[in-house]
Amino acid sequence: MIFKIKFSILNIFAFYICICCCVNVKKPNNINNENELVMHVDISKVKVFDLNDFRNEYISTINYIHLETTDESLIGEIEKVYLHENNIIIFDKKTERILLFNQDGKFIRQIGKRGQGPDEYNILNDIYFDDLSGLIYAHERIYNTIFIYNLEGIIVEKIKPNFRFNSFCKTKDGFWLYTCFKYNNPNGYNLMLVDLSMKTMLGGYFQQHPNFVNVEFKTRFRLDSEGISYFTYPTSNCIFKLDSVTPVVSYKIDFGNKTAPYEKLANLDSSEEYEKLMENDYFKLGDCTFWNNIFIFSFSESSLYKPRPLFTAHYNKKESKLDIYRGYKNTKEMPTNNIVSVSGKALIYSIFPFELDADHLEYIDKQIDKKLDEEDNPILIICYPKIQNLY
Repeated sequence: MIFKIKFSILNIFAFYICICCCVNVKKPNNINNENELVMHVDISKVKVFDLNDFRNEYISTINYIHLETTDESLIGEIEKVYLHENNIIIFDKKTERILLFNQDGKFIRQIGKRGQGPDEYNILNDIYFDDLSGLIYAHERIYNTIFIYNLEGIIVEKIKPNFRFNSFCKTKDGFWLYTCFKYNNPNGYNLMLVDLSMKTMLGGYFQQHPNFVNVEFKTRFRLDSEGISYFTYPTSNCIFKLDSVTPVVSYKIDFGNKTAPYEKLANLDSSEEYEKLMENDYFKLGDCTFWNNIFIFSFSESSLYKPRPLFTAHYNKKESKLDIYRGYKNTKEMPTNNIVSVSGKALIYSIFPFELDADHLEYIDKQIDKKLDEEDNPILIICYPKIQNLY
């Protein structure tokens, strides 16, 4: 009982720190936008996304993997998936656990242990898997520590950062941090590049606005099929490539007269002003996925006080073609539009058995040669591209 109360207090403390310290953005500092690709979104051309058409045009092979269900491996919400050799690394954001399965879906082990000991964690808020080294970097929020695990679950190193942050990724240049804290960050940068020891800031971008809160808890970093990292900012319509020591604007989404006035947003004085301005139903950029030559992103209206339809868009870089969708038609082969990750050339969807209707459930049962139960762990649907669409 004492442990449960202590854990609860720590969670409340962490949430309070985030709320009090997270702020909005001023203009980015020294960001390269020379090669930005502007995409003009016209929702008058919206159509329904047919997963069967997408499958026929882009996908060569689909693998179905049911993640084994045991008391130790129950999954609440998949935040990240990494495929590595014969391993599947899952970050469960809901239970804040790292789970390791083999590529047949058999549960192997949990990586790391929750507790109060020196090699245990309290709250994991983000992870990064380094495919070259085969190491998992996991950030513990309360004690602000990076645990570095091998796939055997052994801690090979611990890093004590000089900075506090919400999410992170690792590149050849160091660690990129998305932060809302001014701890050792007097200029209040929301995006920082720090060295591999996490002791020295190498670059800072998006200086914080001091007057109102604008919090995003989800990770702001995404990997493409080549392992290159991208960053999205909560109040920006740009996607930034992190392939050097300076962020580069890779894509800019132009929503026409529904593009939010970002220059104005950067200079508002209160959260009330922000909320009032965003009642104008501007479009806000949502999740992004980079799969080979396909850039997939979502967007919705900004109003907080009425239902907001969700749109998705696919940009085919090879053909310079942008398609806008609202809603989708599924198929037996692809019964979900829920993309959870890109790992190498693989595009990964996830669906829980309880989300499947009888026909889809019967089809998936045949693919995995097992009778699924509604309370089972999710199925990963791993899609590999047609070769001609890679380049």
